[in-house]
Amino acid sequence: MVCCEVCGKPINGAPNRVIIAGAKLLVCSECVKLGSTTWEVKPEAPVSSKASLTPIRKFQSVDRKPRKIMIPEIEIVENYPTLIRKAREKQKLDHAELGKRIGEKISVIQKLETGRLIPDELLAKKLEHALRIKLLVPTMEPPVKSTPQPRELTLGDVVEIRKKEPSVKSIS
Repeated sequence: MVCCEVCGKPINGAPNRVIIAGAKLLVCSECVKLGSTTWEVKPEAPVSSKASLTPIRKFQSVDRKPRKIMIPEIEIVENYPTLIRKAREKQKLDHAELGKRIGEKISVIQKLETGRLIPDELLAKKLEHALRIKLLVPTMEPPVKSTPQPRELTLGDVVEIRKKEPSVKSIS
């Protein structure tokens, strides 16, 4: 049994098809007056077999993995821009040739050499291999001892909580 989509009452007989506030609803005979116009159910056209046989071309999505962020045990040396530039010049490479070797754009190489770009772990390893230099070094920080933080005051710490004692009524 079909129920009215407005009031929820069971509909006896055929439901009325009405558009109320832009929504197509099946309503009872009492809620018909709330709608503006009626709508007809259009039978769907049968799907031709020719349309289903034609293959649909889908572009294969290339999921490019985000570059890894530096792991905490390894860091980049501070003077990496000068190291990269000197090693590149020592091997008599220009920006384009180095970029071609490691698969990066010329602008990336230029930004690395000026210090405007800090290489991630993957790029640093590519540069180390291509230029035969050491850019990644282990961190020298001693482990930080965690001291217990003093906890913040709560309302229960400030307010004295009084317990109600049962009052004894005396008969006088």
